Amino acid sequence: LDVSRLFDHSEECVPELLDVTTVDETTILIGQENPLGSAVAIVATRLPRERLIAVVGPHRMDYRQADAFLNEVREQVKV
Repeated sequence: LDVSRLFDHSEECVPELLDVTTVDETTILIGQENPLGSAVAIVATRLPRERLIAVVGPHRMDYRQADAFLNEVREQVKV
């Protein structure tokens, strides 16, 4: 896994990630549904005004913890 290449490619994937995420909900992308490739998983959510925040990690990451983190960020952004 070339992390540098992964992050370089991530900017190109933002429009696709915005298409598959919704405001106030968490989306989990694993395998072929993941625009960054099958080597990682994405837990993402869209924020108001076409903003996106995501946690990128291994398939075995703690998805509940990533979801809780994104929920907290969403609440802080609303303030």
